[in-house]
Amino acid sequence: MTAVPLESAAPVASRARAIAAHIAFSGGIAAEAVVHNKLRASLTSLGILFGVASVIAMLAIGSGAEQEILAQMKMLGANNVIVTPNSQRSFSSRLGTCSHFPCALAPEDFFSSCNTSSLKTLPRCS
Repeated sequence: MTAVPLESAAPVASRARAIAAHIAFSGGIAAEAVVHNKLRASLTSLGILFGVASVIAMLAIGSGAEQEILAQMKMLGANNVIVTPNSQRSFSSRLGTCSHFPCALAPEDFFSSCNTSSLKTLPRCS
């Protein structure tokens, strides 16, 4: 068997030193640019601040709107029945023409449905 020499720690240390020197050099140039261009730097910072704030505000508004819509849909529910008064509009469908809104209930139909455990049929237009 032939022994394979392990890499020494010297190249890793010199590479880390080179990266640290590069970061320090770039940081120095950036700090110098900020000092010389104070107005540009402050306007850029302000733009970033407003951009982040507007994204957060839009997410909050969207979340609030979603919760409001879900609450309204929950209020509708499967167990709710919306009863409208009879109207004098004519309604045309496959079943024919009727003079009342097709889902309107007469008072006697409403009171009879209160006494049953579930609605079996809705009255049709005649």
